Amino acid sequence: ATGPLGSRKAARIHALVLPGNKLSVSAGGARNQYRVQLIATAKAYPVNSPRLSHHSEFGLNSNVGTFSGRRYASLVKAQTALHDGIQAPMVPPQQTVVTPQVAAKQWSKQGKPVLFQWHQKGWFVELNTIVTVKLARQVAQALARTRLPAAHGVIIVDGGTDGTVTTLTWRIGATDYSISGRPDAADAVAMAGSMRPVSGAKSPASP
Repeated sequence: ATGPLGSRKAARIHALVLPGNKLSVSAGGARNQYRVQLIATAKAYPVNSPRLSHHSEFGLNSNVGTFSGRRYASLVKAQTALHDGIQAPMVPPQQTVVTPQVAAKQWSKQGKPVLFQWHQKGWFVELNTIVTVKLARQVAQALARTRLPAAHGVIIVDGGTDGTVTTLTWRIGATDYSISGRPDAADAVAMAGSMRPVSGAKSPASP
């Protein structure tokens, strides 16, 4: 099983999004999967409160973080799903130094970067859409200082004018776990770093 190490850390990680506000939780699942959403609210509501049914894009009642798990029929299927949809453009990239320890492949359009890809600490990293070398450096530095929940995984950062949506996915056994957060990519990496296997516990994705 994998779970967050305390709600205080979760609240602290999202302090930039929630000044003076609270985190409420919406959760659900089926036989082989589950999903937990962290929602910015004016006050803390019970889990799955009807007041959480109407989400907004920003501010109060916006989804600032998600944690989920899905169990597959085999290790191979779980590993395949982990890398599903990842591909590089056909055009050759240029090489960009992100940090002294990290070099990334960079694709640009009309002189502006639109895609970065690199490998770091056993994880594949991709930044796409509205991205900058500065953002890539922030992600690389966050990865360098964070103990990640698995030896291998995938990080996708979708850049936008209102911040980023960052998703980290990793596999333990035949289960893929995923966490996403916004608007700060470093916060999402830190949240993933708070996840640890719980020895002897039944997998949350188990029936």
